[in-house]
Amino acid sequence: MAFRLRSNFLLAATVALGLGAGCTPAVPGVGDGSITCNSDRDCEPGEFCDTAQSPHYCFAAPPDGGDAGADAGDAGMDAGDAGGKGDAGIDAGCFIAGQAFALGAVELGFDCAVCDPARNAVGWSGAADGTPCANDAGTYCSGGACVSSCLIDGGLVLAGATEPGNGCQVCNPDAISEAYSSVPELTACADAGNFCHAGQCALGCGIDGGFVASWTPSDAVVSGCCNPGLSAVSWTPAFGAALQVTLTSSPLSLATADFDGDGLSDFAVTQFDSTVDVYLAQSDGGFSAQGPIQLAQGPSAIAVGLLASSGHVDLAVLEQTAAALQLFFGNGNGTFIDAGAVQVALLSGLNAIAVAPISGAPDVVLPGDLSGLPGVDVFENQSGQFSGVHSAFSFSEGTAPWALASGAFRADAGPDVALLNNDGSGVDIFVNNDGVLKESQLASTMGTPQAIVASELNGDALEDFAVTSTQLGDAGIVQAYLSLGDGGFSLGPRALVGPHPIAVADFRRAGANSDTLTIADEKNGSVGLWTSLDGGLVAAGTYSAGSSANAIATGDFNGDGLTDLAVSDPSSSVYILYGQCR
Repeated sequence: MAFRLRSNFLLAATVALGLGAGCTPAVPGVGDGSITCNSDRDCEPGEFCDTAQSPHYCFAAPPDGGDAGADAGDAGMDAGDAGGKGDAGIDAGCFIAGQAFALGAVELGFDCAVCDPARNAVGWSGAADGTPCANDAGTYCSGGACVSSCLIDGGLVLAGATEPGNGCQVCNPDAISEAYSSVPELTACADAGNFCHAGQCALGCGIDGGFVASWTPSDAVVSGCCNPGLSAVSWTPAFGAALQVTLTSSPLSLATADFDGDGLSDFAVTQFDSTVDVYLAQSDGGFSAQGPIQLAQGPSAIAVGLLASSGHVDLAVLEQTAAALQLFFGNGNGTFIDAGAVQVALLSGLNAIAVAPISGAPDVVLPGDLSGLPGVDVFENQSGQFSGVHSAFSFSEGTAPWALASGAFRADAGPDVALLNNDGSGVDIFVNNDGVLKESQLASTMGTPQAIVASELNGDALEDFAVTSTQLGDAGIVQAYLSLGDGGFSLGPRALVGPHPIAVADFRRAGANSDTLTIADEKNGSVGLWTSLDGGLVAAGTYSAGSSANAIATGDFNGDGLTDLAVSDPSSSVYILYGQCR
């Protein structure tokens, strides 16, 4: 009863001061909604003044929150007395379905419904987006409901949404709800790649259930690789199927270079009909034939180099029957002008020629005959003139010089020359002493030698050489000779190859410290690859290129930065094997 007296007293005081005009005075009663009030103070202890409706009535506060509501009201009343804002305390709670709830209280069983009297004092309000749902792991409030989502950098991301700019990171609250998660390996993507790997879109292949980065070799000798542009689900062979280029006559020898300055390798062939034909690579992968260059008779070998001062690639052609060195200077557009001929001394059966800077400028080197002794002739380049010649002859018993190769066989020395005799007498090594060649060593060979190439085969930065030979039976061999750095050589690894390894070339793969040999077989037209590995020559694949072969050369005919092969077939064709691995 004291409480009611106090309430009436306060009401009278309020009216007397002019502060409560228009308010309904409290009526004594119990907390059942029959007593009007202005604040919790007008109600019995434990009662709650519902100010959401007018007039206001006292209700019994719930046992679990009534005191909190009353206290909040008292606090608000105190605040009102101090600053004239009595409603602030009243608004600090909610009265919902006959029950009072404190500010911020959460609806039982609904984590995203809270008491927020500023928005709704008699009903539940939606919790702020991003509020964790305590009853459902991996969910956050969004629009007043628990949704499967992630809270990342202060923002709400729905489950399944990908990270902006990275389709390989996704909101997966089952894994982690505070950050993006990586999608499964090999999920398709398009952000600068094709497969998801370790949470990033990467370019590569999905092979045997795992990710393989682009250009990764299939094995140590690079018999294949991951080339997703050709196959994203399997290993790609090192070379593709051969492209046949039909010639006008049977080819005798072959050379490759960029004759028209477009960045693509072209090729030139000497032919049985005494012509030289030039074929220019096209951007579509084909070749355009230039008009044939007519020779007097019997071209047997061809080499290319910067022989004149124009900076364009030139041709040097050996005419065996006419015993002449015929020069053609390039115009830079795939055409050539006749630059004259130089008479040479040749032994019968020779088909070798090389361009090498023996004297400093690109010289022409041929097997020669000096008073009946085999050796090499160097036609020195004097501003595009080649009348000066010096010769080095061999003291070996060889009488059938057949092929030659020039290479940096010694450290800090000019290029040397290796002359191959095909009578079984061996290889004559001629070292370069200030632009003059001198014989230094004879390396023995096996079987009947067919071809020679200077190539770095053991990663010591010195060029070595390899010789292919035929033997009795159906197996040929390739023998490596490793430079000692002083003009001498030791026997290196050897391997069995095709039955008639008529020609050999080499190329260097990206990142490798030694070269790969490519050997063309005369009998079946196949091309075998052999890589120096762990002290041996290891087979790296065999490819078909026609029915026969007599020459092989390397280039980049489509401008993709990969080494391609050109193989001449005596049946009036050249076959192009496009490289598919680095």
